[in-house]
Amino acid sequence: MKLLKIAFSNMRKRKGGAITFFAIVAMAALMLSISLSLLLNVGSFYDKKRAELNTSDFSVGIAQPFWQGAMEESPEGYVSMPDYAKSYPGAVGEPQVFDFLSADIKYELGSGSVKQQLLFYNQSVPKTMNTYKVIDRRDEQFTQDGALKDGGILLALNFKYGGIAAGGRFSFTCLKEVYTYTVAGFFEDAEMGASTSTVKAAYVSDAEYGRLEAREEAFIPFKFLSVNFEKIATSYEFETQFSQKYGLSMRNSFSVTYDQTKFMATMFALIMSFVLIGVAALVLVIALVIVRFTIKNNIEEDIKTLGALKSIGYTSGQITAAIVIEFLLIAVLAGIAGVLLGLATAGYVGNVVSMTSGLLFGGAAFGVPAVLSVAAVTAVTLAVTYFVAKSSKKVTPINALRSGLGSHNFKKNYAPLEKTKMPLNLAVALKSFLGGIKNNVTAFIVLFLFGFTCVLGFALYQNFVVDTAAFKQMIGVEPAEVQVGANVPEDADEATWAEIDAMMIEISRLPGVERFSRMDVYPATSGGTLISLCAWENIDEKNPGTLIAGRFPKFGDEIALLSTVASVLGKGVGDRVTIEYDEGKHSASFLVSGITQSVGGGVCDLTKGGIAALSALSEDKIVLCGMNLFLENTDTDAVDEFVDNLLIAYGASLNAVNLAEAVNGTLVALKEPIALATYLIVGVTVFTVCFVFFLLMNTLLRRRKKDFGIQKALGFTTGQIILQTLLSLLPVILAGTGLGILAGVLLTNPLLGIMFAGLGIAKPLFVISPLLT
Repeated sequence: MKLLKIAFSNMRKRKGGAITFFAIVAMAALMLSISLSLLLNVGSFYDKKRAELNTSDFSVGIAQPFWQGAMEESPEGYVSMPDYAKSYPGAVGEPQVFDFLSADIKYELGSGSVKQQLLFYNQSVPKTMNTYKVIDRRDEQFTQDGALKDGGILLALNFKYGGIAAGGRFSFTCLKEVYTYTVAGFFEDAEMGASTSTVKAAYVSDAEYGRLEAREEAFIPFKFLSVNFEKIATSYEFETQFSQKYGLSMRNSFSVTYDQTKFMATMFALIMSFVLIGVAALVLVIALVIVRFTIKNNIEEDIKTLGALKSIGYTSGQITAAIVIEFLLIAVLAGIAGVLLGLATAGYVGNVVSMTSGLLFGGAAFGVPAVLSVAAVTAVTLAVTYFVAKSSKKVTPINALRSGLGSHNFKKNYAPLEKTKMPLNLAVALKSFLGGIKNNVTAFIVLFLFGFTCVLGFALYQNFVVDTAAFKQMIGVEPAEVQVGANVPEDADEATWAEIDAMMIEISRLPGVERFSRMDVYPATSGGTLISLCAWENIDEKNPGTLIAGRFPKFGDEIALLSTVASVLGKGVGDRVTIEYDEGKHSASFLVSGITQSVGGGVCDLTKGGIAALSALSEDKIVLCGMNLFLENTDTDAVDEFVDNLLIAYGASLNAVNLAEAVNGTLVALKEPIALATYLIVGVTVFTVCFVFFLLMNTLLRRRKKDFGIQKALGFTTGQIILQTLLSLLPVILAGTGLGILAGVLLTNPLLGIMFAGLGIAKPLFVISPLLT
């Protein structure tokens, strides 16, 4: 009880220090509780939504002409795709086959326009898998039997967070025609609802679906095959064998696996949690530096009091315990305040999760994160406080009576004023600087961390919000304005291939095309791993930002492996890798000439000669069905006009996208969460630095009040004393902040590389803005 009274007495005596330590620890606990609640809950939240909506383990969208050709022109003994999926070992239940229409639309979202692929489902057709739950339902837009009325539309939940309201109007443009609907509500989508997904979905009425379907050149019909398995891992084996058996590729299909969708939907929440844990750790380090600084100063200031306590019988252990109790009480109370503040902000954090995942986040279990946060800050404070407070045993009644005189050394006379040629204020400042090394070290550490954290936060802001060019390079977005792909029917013969080749040549010669690069994507395997191969006619046109080691292939026996594929296969530059094609009927060995990076799967690159060798065909028999077009006019509206004219002219024979707009449609949803994370990181850091320097100045004034009084008696003004104090801290401020910023500039990309490794970005090249720096 007596030790508790001593602890409370110390807190009352130094309210400023206690409040500063309380605030810093509370900030650390706040960020720790938020990050842990995300880390521990987001994955299980998504799994629960998956069970609730019966999301499939694997789904594949197949272009209707290709599907129809495979069904109708099949040879004897042919097994249909649904029958193959149903009979596959490990498959559970009946596969679901569902129709949808795919269109590239442009619409207003937030403060700008977005161009994106939107899938249109018929709301009146029941689904057994990948069901949906309506949120903010407008009953007047539904009939009594639950069917959507004409003129109404159900949008994915992401649209709500983009500023579109239920009951309001939603308009989009597709091939120069404007479509306007009333928003009947929003729905949760665990399959393609993530903000990072390049594809979104909507439901329309039966009659409206028919009207859209009739415009074949704009709304491309697809079949959607969904399958469940006993083990989710089986979906990857199925994808490999299914794609090769039916010749599926990026030009006629796209696939979705549950693990991939879960990763993309929870990716940002997990990244945000790791960033906040890192910032919380930095703030906690600052708090511990303050603990050490405060205890050391308190012992020096209270040396007479400590000597008196020892003279009346208190032991060094008891005095140490009193100091530990003081900081332990503050840490526990600050930890509780921090987690309560975290609980108060849980709604906003939940909105961020809902915004990025496309699923309504009803709140996380906060108990375990709260306990862990309080326990963490308390345990770390306890350990550091105990080891620092043990120095009180050096205090004896004798040196306490001498006010610590035995520790003074009169030989240390930094910058003697009687000999200096410097200006008087500068000389006094230098003496203060050299005489306060401990304070200066504390200030240096704080400012170093401040500079480093600000660079990290602003780097995220610069590359996700201000200018996304560097990020687009890293994730594999090609530098072309338009990407074109021919829709190849399943029963394509030599004449069809010749027509496709002629069409691609004709497109490459259209007015406004500055240059072009032909390429095509093929499914293959290596060591049982499904990979996508991109054969290039002129690989020099490929995005150079994707190459992280070696070079792009120049010869037919070379290949550039995607970093994730290289990691799985255990291959590097200079190694050889065997690629199997057409269900293993053909194979070839390639030299790994380079390693590339990309997000969302990506492709491994080789030359046209490489794919000819792999398929056992001559180069003149290979028709590359994809093309990147570099336009003379790169204005967004001009590119949109070019794409629309292309689709109108060639109809269902091809698909074409505005590459920049397609990526912007994904990134626009991440801007607000990234901006929030930046504000939180920089705001908390500035808040912490302000409190730390308040404590430093407070301590300086207490320790030097006699010196300042003597200086004023000698004729120094308050302004001169303030100037001397500022000058004494200036080297620390410049060195700490400057070195912290330098460390941030040098280490931000490596740290973000560790953070984004799971996305497929092995070598980040984020731009560090000189202005923000």
